[in-house]
This record gives sequence, structure tokens and C-alpha cells, in this order.
Amino acid sequence: MTYLNGSTEGAWTPCELKFYRRDRGFGFLVPKDGGPDIFIYDALLREAGVLQIPFNTPILAKFKKRTKGLVATDIKLKNSANAYL
Repeated sequence: MTYLNGSTEGAWTPCELKFYRRDRGFGFLVPKDGGPDIFIYDALLREAGVLQIPFNTPILAKFKKRTKGLVATDIKLKNSANAYL
């Protein structure tokens, strides 16, 4: 499925972290080109080795459509050399 911003389900989509509450176990990503927010589970961030993350951090995300909206299924973060890991 392709969304208004041109993002395709399962494709890497450039995003930024909009909201994250570790104590609640979730957050939201916003696609850089617009479109609906993408829900992200804390477990996915922990799998990527992320314990703390500032807002507006650039993230590449893959996502799937679920009953309540889009959910991140995989992420890549930029390293200090500005390359995605």
C-alpha cells in the first residue's frame, strides 16, 4: 500500500522521533515527507540498542498497517558519521 506522502508499507521511510515515553513503552515517528504518524514500541528501540533518544532524531523506519494505524517493524538510526546503521 502507498500512502499520501509516497511511503510504501515495508519500505525504508525517513522519519523523525516526534514523541517517546520509555515509562509507557511507546512513541511516535513522523515521516519527513508528511503522512500519518507511525507508532513505535519501546522493545523495537531496545532491540536497536537505544536506551535514550532525543526528539527529532533522524530515523529510517519500515512499517506495517495495523487496525489502529501504522506500526514500525524495523528501524535504523544515524551514527556519528551521519550514516544509517
